[in-house]
Amino acid sequence: MTLTGVQPISGYSLQRASSHIVRLLYPDFSLPEIPLSDRTPTKYERNFAIRERFAAGESIADLARDYDISDQRVFQIVHRRRK
Repeated sequence: MTLTGVQPISGYSLQRASSHIVRLLYPDFSLPEIPLSDRTPTKYERNFAIRERFAAGESIADLARDYDISDQRVFQIVHRRRK
C-alpha cells in the first residue's frame, strides 16, 4: 500500500518538522514572517510600569484589563506583596 499526500520527514530538523506539522494541522493559517516583537518585557519592567501608572491615578481594574492579569495581582504588585 502506497501512501499519497505524505512526504517523508525523517531527515527534517526539529524546526522544519514542527513547521510541517503546524502546516498540516492549520492549513489556512499563515505564520508571520518576522516576530511581532523582538523581546517580551520582563516582569520587573511590567511591574514597574504598573506601579508608575497606578501612582499617576489609573485604577486597578483598568491596569488589570490592560495587562491581562487579575485585579488581585495588580493590587499585590502595587502594594509590593508576593504571590
